Amino acid sequence: MPAFSGIKSSTGTFPVATKIADNATKWPHPDNGRSVIEGIEYSQHALGRMMPNGMQWVDGAGKVIEGRGVPPSVVQNAIQFGTQSPGKFDSIIHTYENVRVYTDVVTDAVRTIIKLGN
Repeated sequence: MPAFSGIKSSTGTFPVATKIADNATKWPHPDNGRSVIEGIEYSQHALGRMMPNGMQWVDGAGKVIEGRGVPPSVVQNAIQFGTQSPGKFDSIIHTYENVRVYTDVVTDAVRTIIKLGN
């Protein structure tokens, strides 16, 4: 997985999350709130879910969000090539290979990502 020194977005450059083990992986941290990566808007929750496996983030409600190791390119593929189905609460589910990406029907922002299987 590539290391990021910061990812540029429409709102500036993301700081990176903490390092993991010896193969330190850097990742955009959700503490900056929603942001746009490669033209796709992500909620804080989605950014937390995308972090590498083993990383955690505590959201504003005190809930621990576990990283699922889903990079932005996988999210892009799910949105572009995935099967679409209606979701709850005004969302669209994009299912592609081993991920489900939930987007908002009004804003198209990514709300969350669910990794299926391994």
